[in-house]
Amino acid sequence: MTDVLNHPSKVRALREELKSLRATEFPWTADTVYLNNASIGPIPERTRRALDEFNAKRTAPHLLPDRDLFAGLAATREVLARLIGADPSEIALATNTSFGLSMAARALPLKPGDIVLLSDKEFPANVYPWLLLERQGITVERAPVGPQGWPDEDRLCERLRDPRVRVLAVSFVQFSNGYRADLKRLGAACREHDAYLVVDGIQGIGNSVLDVRETPVDILACGGQKWLLSPWGSGFVYVRKELIGTLEPGSPSTTRRSALTPAASR
Repeated sequence: MTDVLNHPSKVRALREELKSLRATEFPWTADTVYLNNASIGPIPERTRRALDEFNAKRTAPHLLPDRDLFAGLAATREVLARLIGADPSEIALATNTSFGLSMAARALPLKPGDIVLLSDKEFPANVYPWLLLERQGITVERAPVGPQGWPDEDRLCERLRDPRVRVLAVSFVQFSNGYRADLKRLGAACREHDAYLVVDGIQGIGNSVLDVRETPVDILACGGQKWLLSPWGSGFVYVRKELIGTLEPGSPSTTRRSALTPAASR
């Protein structure tokens, strides 16, 4: 990108390319001012066409045999795996971020007396699944944010020294202020102190680079309707390969099979 910015001709070419892409994939922008508030992303024309083609086949069962359906699901997991540097076997398809976070809360091997640590300004989808665990004797500790309003990572890392803290649940990017967590630092601290790092990725995946081969994340949940420009009801869950066999998912499914298959088949 730096090389492009240093050459006016390349900048002009890039602008023209983006202009063409916008006109092709988002034609409604010709007469609409779109202000992205990171709530719902637009659906590109290529995606709309793919949905229309799928639904046309879905109208008659014989037009969508299982071999085609599962081939599409497998291809989707492969694309998502490449996006975050994972293996396709570590990817499960999901309906939204909340599903993945709820799965993490139900499936992780926690016991009474354990502590789940999170910021006191986390998005509710990353709070309520953990609060349900209080009925099982698990404590949910909400650490105060810093004066700027974003998670106090120094405090979070310090609390991880407590052996009772078994989970740190964070957002990749905070919904309220755009703060991007230092997942490498938090993940390293979790590994050092034998805790799980669970990430709400929906505000970051698609606009920020994340390579799970370099960043020690245990579970990441992400819906597709924001920066991935996908329909409602689409999303995925990443589960670190070494962790899969220890999970006990509460809702195994043949269409979600992949990352959760080993645990679900026990």
